[in-house]
Amino acid sequence: MNPPPDDPHHPPPPVPAAPLEYRGAPGRMDRPQTRVPYLIQVVIGFFAWVAGLSMTALAFQQQMGETGIYAVVIVALIAIAGSAIYLQSFWGWRGYVLGISLAMGLSCLVPVVTILILCGPGSRG
Repeated sequence: MNPPPDDPHHPPPPVPAAPLEYRGAPGRMDRPQTRVPYLIQVVIGFFAWVAGLSMTALAFQQQMGETGIYAVVIVALIAIAGSAIYLQSFWGWRGYVLGISLAMGLSCLVPVVTILILCGPGSRG
């Protein structure tokens, strides 16, 4: 037996939820198509990170002072992040961010491995 519709102690029956559409309609393109191959996007992203590191290394070499070095690092990071957002949003370059991530990981890993090889347990000195 259902309660009367005006009964204040019972809430109204729930309204069925609208179906969620995770994919667009067939034939509609959500992302822009790029003509640049994925591997080339990764390589360009990799070298964008290397260029940022090179700018930072040149700032250290020129002895620009603490403020100058911070400025170079901030400008490099903003340029890399801005280019990643732009290329992924407007051109659909998904490999660019992967290239940056790979280069970032290698730039952290290579010095550690080098120190481990030079000063590790097998070194005599």
